[in-house]
Amino acid sequence: MIKGYVVSENVGYETSVLVFAETANQAKSIANAREEMDSFDYIDLRANRAKFADGHENDDESDLQMLLIRNGWWFEIDGHIIDSENVDEMIAQGII
Repeated sequence: MIKGYVVSENVGYETSVLVFAETANQAKSIANAREEMDSFDYIDLRANRAKFADGHENDDESDLQMLLIRNGWWFEIDGHIIDSENVDEMIAQGII
């Protein structure tokens, strides 16, 4: 079964990605191949289950971004910091 994982670098925890995999090790490998994480050594990556993402592996990027925002992540979009506290306002203003 494909599961959601948040993979972070465990040096400064400043970079994280959501990936879908069957195991934590597979999630680390998938994340390590992505541009955001390819500068980190495999051993420096930590994979944590993201149960909120289960079943969303076929969602498009914008839907996944909204899922992440509603689950505590933030993104900078067109110079605006978008997080769970202001996402509805940003949608109403047409920013996202």
